[in-house]
Amino acid sequence: MQLIPATSTHLPELMSWFNSEAELISWAGPGFRFPFNAESFAQDLKLQSLASCLLQADDGQILGFGQYSLQHGHAHLSRLVIHPRFRGYGFIQILLGKLQRQAGLTLNTASASLFVFRSNAAAIRAYQQAGFVEQLHPQGELHQLCSYMVRPANAVAS
Repeated sequence: MQLIPATSTHLPELMSWFNSEAELISWAGPGFRFPFNAESFAQDLKLQSLASCLLQADDGQILGFGQYSLQHGHAHLSRLVIHPRFRGYGFIQILLGKLQRQAGLTLNTASASLFVFRSNAAAIRAYQQAGFVEQLHPQGELHQLCSYMVRPANAVAS
């Protein structure tokens, strides 16, 4: 498996992973438009301004997607998602590891951060398994429905 850059040619596949507004908001947050089209999806995804990556299997199948940027000294991971057909097989751990390594090299930081909806117990467990711990955001609580999680540089995934 490898990380490859996400481009507009990958949007139709990625768009097909979201069948409802609730699914989309759970992944992308409340600012993402629904219903969407290719143009609004690319704009809201900030495909041109955020580092966007796909987890690709050796056979070319797209397994996951994630983005990263530098925020508060951390490689901030965002919009993490695994293809619906491949959820539950541990691919999120692979995506997290590869994305954090690439982001760390690109952004010159070894720690990572992310936001997760408190209602998304499966995601929280996956992030905790990868070594993320809940912390107060440097600017205080930003959203009452979300937790801010950080994976320190020295964290070991369990």
